[in-house]
Amino acid sequence: MKKNLLIALTGSIGAGKSAAGRIFAELGMRVLDADKLAKKVLFEDLQAQAQIREALGDCCFEGGQPDAKKIADAVFADEKKLAALEKIIHPRVEKLWRQGSAGAEVCVVEIPLLFEKNLEKNFDICLTVFCSEGVRVQRLLQRGMSLVEIERRTGAQMPQSEKVARSQTAFFNDGSVDFLREQIELFLARL
Repeated sequence: MKKNLLIALTGSIGAGKSAAGRIFAELGMRVLDADKLAKKVLFEDLQAQAQIREALGDCCFEGGQPDAKKIADAVFADEKKLAALEKIIHPRVEKLWRQGSAGAEVCVVEIPLLFEKNLEKNFDICLTVFCSEGVRVQRLLQRGMSLVEIERRTGAQMPQSEKVARSQTAFFNDGSVDFLREQIELFLARL
């Protein structure tokens, strides 16, 4: 296995990135989650909070703290607000995953908008987790998302088929976690 390998793990919302990330971690890989890093920036970076308040307004804060749901509602309804938020958050998240991957033999970064934000050039290998549309929507409904929220978030992402086409490897995740694990183990055995 190549040392200091930086792997991007992507997929549409509900496809199974988190499940795949857990499997990579269980198999000894360092795993960083861009969404968790974004939340760290949102809730811990006071300069970022000030910039977000300026870009989105006080309506996205509750009791002086950012309200993630209100922020999501605001930005997924307005492309300019989404772009403004991404301009604040994304560079800070990239800095965190670069710091977090330093020194790792293999580091996997879960990054939902990998191809949408043209970040693939920063990685040695790009992987996509995908599943059938019906399974994906059902998973999101079970998480409590409405069909409107699902459509809005899906609309902000590249189609699964394009993510698969742009990746070096793709994992099909309609079945069991064991089947996903088998695919990941096979991938790692071939590195």
